[in-house]
Amino acid sequence: QGLKTIVHVTANKLYDSTSEHPQPVHPVSSQARLSKQTAIMANTNHVNRITLFKIPNKEDRQKLLELYKGMPQKAVKDGQPYLLGVKAGTAFKDQRAQGYTVAVQSMFASVEDMAYYDNECAAHAELRAFAKSVNQGAMMIYFQDELR
Repeated sequence: QGLKTIVHVTANKLYDSTSEHPQPVHPVSSQARLSKQTAIMANTNHVNRITLFKIPNKEDRQKLLELYKGMPQKAVKDGQPYLLGVKAGTAFKDQRAQGYTVAVQSMFASVEDMAYYDNECAAHAELRAFAKSVNQGAMMIYFQDELR
């Protein structure tokens, strides 16, 4: 089996974490944003969302992954990115996958942020419209880590 496509993007990626005091490396970022993001990331009660798609066409899977790749920057609330992270990739061929071909993990600071994503976020509405047009089934669950 060949290598699978994996996309991993986090809001923290916008910062140079190699120095003692991380500095923004994206022109739209600000030190205030970094402080807020650091405080949010320190919270251990993030909402983790797992979404699975059955998308038979390889080109459609790749387009969906590209849309997810841009979500941490495009999904904004009150003018600021609010997704804490997105990981997405094509599933390995395995009967336990039950026909699902794309898996996505999204991380939110709160259930309220996830509700905003579902009901008001323009970037997610665009992604959802594409996904609905190409998938033959989807499943979503969300949870908070209880192992910490």
